[in-house]
This record gives sequence, C-alpha cells and structure tokens, in this order.
Amino acid sequence: MSPSLFPCLTIAGLDPSGGAGIIADLKTFAALGCYGQAAVTAVTVQSTVGVRESVAMDGGLVYRQAAAVMDDFMPVAVKTGMLGNAAVVQAVTKLLREYKPEYVVVDPVMLSTSGMPLLNAAAVPVLQKELLPLSTLVTPNLPEAETLLRTAGTDVTGFTETFSGDNKEGNEEEKKEWLHRLSQACGGAAVLLKGGHAEGAPTDYLYYNGSFRAYPGKRIASRNTHGTGCTLSSAIAAHLARGMNLPDAVGAAKTYVSAAIESGAALFSGKGHGSLNHFFEK
Repeated sequence: MSPSLFPCLTIAGLDPSGGAGIIADLKTFAALGCYGQAAVTAVTVQSTVGVRESVAMDGGLVYRQAAAVMDDFMPVAVKTGMLGNAAVVQAVTKLLREYKPEYVVVDPVMLSTSGMPLLNAAAVPVLQKELLPLSTLVTPNLPEAETLLRTAGTDVTGFTETFSGDNKEGNEEEKKEWLHRLSQACGGAAVLLKGGHAEGAPTDYLYYNGSFRAYPGKRIASRNTHGTGCTLSSAIAAHLARGMNLPDAVGAAKTYVSAAIESGAALFSGKGHGSLNHFFEK
C-alpha cells in the first residue's frame, strides 16, 4: 500500500546530528512505510557528544505549523517529543483538542542523555494536566515516570527497584499497582514504562485497559543508542497508523528498535553516542 495512506506527524525538537528528534522520527516513519510530517518545537545545538544549547519555538508558531498540515493532509497518528516549555505544551494541547487525530503517542522528554533539561519544571504539571489525558499512549522512562508520579503527589519509594531489570521474580500485583498509579498520573492514558535506565536486562511494561504486559529485552553492546526513545515512540505511532492494536504496535516497535540498535553498532558515529541504523537490511 502507498505510504501516503499512513500519514504520521511528529511534533518535536530538531537535532542537527540526525540521531534524535524530528529527524529520527521521520527516518522511522519512512522505514516503516508511513508518510512523515513534522512541526518543530525547538532548535537544539547538539552533536553525538551532547546538547550545548536549545531555543524553543513560540507556542503559536508550533500550533500554526501543525495546523497547516492538518488542514491539508490530516495525520492518522501524532507523536510528540521535546516540547520545552508550558506555552508549547498548551499550543499542542489546543491543537489536539481541535483536530482530534486518531492516535496520539506522547514521549514526555525531560532530559537529554547528557543531562540538559529539555522540558522546564514549570511545564511538567501543565503537560500532566492538559496534554497527557489526550494521549493514546505515554512512553516515560524510569526517571520521567518518577517525575510524573511525584508531580501527582505520589511517594516514589521503591518504584525504580520494583522495575529493575533483574527483578524477574518481582510481585506482579505490586508492578500493576505502580503502573496503575502512573496511568492515573498521566490522566488515565495507557503507559509504556521503559526499563532502559534500570539495572540488568531491560524490560518495558505496557499498562493498558487495566492490565499490564511485559516486554523483556536485552542489553545490546553498542554505543550507538542516541535517539532510542524518539525512535520507539515514532515506531509505535507508525504501527498504530498502519492498523495494529496497541500491544502489538508496542511489540513490533520494540523489535524494530532492537534491530536498529544492533545494526547501528558498526556505524560511524562521531565522538559520542551515535545514531541507530533506521534503514537496516531486513
């Protein structure tokens, strides 16, 4: 089928190194047979070594970029990444309320790998109250999930330990309860808790319709891991746009990301954390 039948819009920041942000999102959409569209929320100054600087777009400009696309060629799925500040969060919220795309995947990007803030603290409660309840799926990593839980007033003692990659015999009811709390902190949206920051073999957990599903993973020996979160959320959006249900879309996206990391291990990657190979040979 023609990829024009599966338009997907990313609303995220620009990474000039090409490993993350809208460039990684567009690569992912193309690799998975979707037509990529983009609205820029911020321009960063970064390389594989880290983020040096970030300049946010005006919220109204972000809205007008995306609205122009939606007025002309409505995406089936929208993925959001780096939003930067409360004004941009509010602009995206307004957009989604007005246009109501079928699927919305929110990657609540808060920090770069090198530790630079990509969402200011004042924007977190705005994100939580206004944008996340409109989402089909929210994809926090463990630190982001802790921030969302704390912002919702939840004591996070024991949270990370419960989802440690080595905690294979952990209490399933305890995990389910934490995931339920996380979903509530995201306005009742489905959540995919990413386990890459945990020790041991990473496992991701999808909480969906009151139950959860585990997606075990493995550590891949590669320093080319820049943009894995962007790529995963974009891949989920692409598979949703192509008609998969949410649990299958998550599984297919994780398979794609793992193969892109493995294939990217030998790529020339600069001096830091290089990009995945989004166009690996299948």
